[in-house]
Amino acid sequence: MGLLNPTNTTPAQQAAQQIRQAAQQSYQQLAQAGQRGWNLLWKNPLAKPADIIAALGTDAKAIFALANLNITTLSAAAGIGGVAAPAIPGVPAGYTVTFNPEGSATLAGNATH
Repeated sequence: MGLLNPTNTTPAQQAAQQIRQAAQQSYQQLAQAGQRGWNLLWKNPLAKPADIIAALGTDAKAIFALANLNITTLSAAAGIGGVAAPAIPGVPAGYTVTFNPEGSATLAGNATH
């Protein structure tokens, strides 16, 4: 068995390794998607958070709920996998997001961004 070309693996060992890789890839993709979404909203150099939230319209409540679910899922997965959860922040300090009954949202707070 070569170090870089393990030839003495069974089909079960190969499948197990592929399952590990798929789980790890899914975890990393969730973390990257969460961070990308956060950056698009809160660190966007081209648009203010209030304008982005307004542009989300009635999808805003669902988008925020999905972001919270992603953070919860990553935290649970990290605990299961024995690693530290990625640090995906929520709504930054100084901001308040209020959801309207139809699903849109209003941002209040730090107007300097």
